Amino acid sequence: MQSKPSSTKQTEVFRIRTHLLGAPKIPLFRLHHAVIVRPFPAGDGASPMHWFDVIPKDPTHPRTLAALLALQSVPALLRVKSNVKHFNLQERDLVGVVDEDVEAVVERAVEFQKNMWAPEIRLLHSDCVVHSRELVSYLLYE
Repeated sequence: MQSKPSSTKQTEVFRIRTHLLGAPKIPLFRLHHAVIVRPFPAGDGASPMHWFDVIPKDPTHPRTLAALLALQSVPALLRVKSNVKHFNLQERDLVGVVDEDVEAVVERAVEFQKNMWAPEIRLLHSDCVVHSRELVSYLLYE
């Protein structure tokens, strides 16, 4: 028996790892975490994706690195990139599917970025790993 297709628009939520800004493009430096959402089904791959992450305001400055390694806070940028077209998503990075259209999910993610996340980074407390985990939880379960 075939399952009945859903009439509700859905959105895929991915949590990905990518290279740190300014770091060599080798797997060892794939330490930066971000969240990507896209319509489901993605179709021919032409569907635009939306990227959400947090990075230090001055990510390549030596003082930023020194402060982060000393577990101090640094100012952050909460980034939203819309219409990302070229990113090789892996099935293993898919964390869930939301029963909302992509516009509604993007709106909720932007709300999270603006109202629920302090614009600072501190390793092991409010870094990109914690940000992506909490954003995914907010999108999937709130």
